Amino acid sequence: MIDYVGTSANYKFPLNKSSAGFRSGHKIFLNLQAIRQKAVFGGVFPYFKLKFLKELPDYWEKEKAPNSGGIFVDGTVALDFEISESQSAILSLNLPIWQSFEGSQLVGNIISISFREEISKVLCHTNKEKKGLNNFANAGDHPTTEAQRT
Repeated sequence: MIDYVGTSANYKFPLNKSSAGFRSGHKIFLNLQAIRQKAVFGGVFPYFKLKFLKELPDYWEKEKAPNSGGIFVDGTVALDFEISESQSAILSLNLPIWQSFEGSQLVGNIISISFREEISKVLCHTNKEKKGLNNFANAGDHPTTEAQRT
């Protein structure tokens, strides 16, 4: 059923503390994604993501900041509605699955709607109409100097 599975990881850390003495904690992200490349109906493609996040505590000078640090596991379910070959609308729902943290922190359920358009197709289309300008997608096919054009 799932056509593509992918993963990404990210590690964020502060290079130094602020002038007020604040140093944010290190953050470790691991994302697992799965998408189906065949529409389930019409032009609708399902997408799933599982995000793991480990946050180390923040510090003010050498004191641990309250309400910082923890472990978060979130899940995302999304539907990608293909409008055309280069446009799509995404409806997604992000929910916390499991959390372990100190103090009271903001926890959210996120519902989002986004619209995406493939920029390279837009640039190609508009540049074809402008005579003498290089097309970004095919810049190597066009002469770039006056000597090459003659």
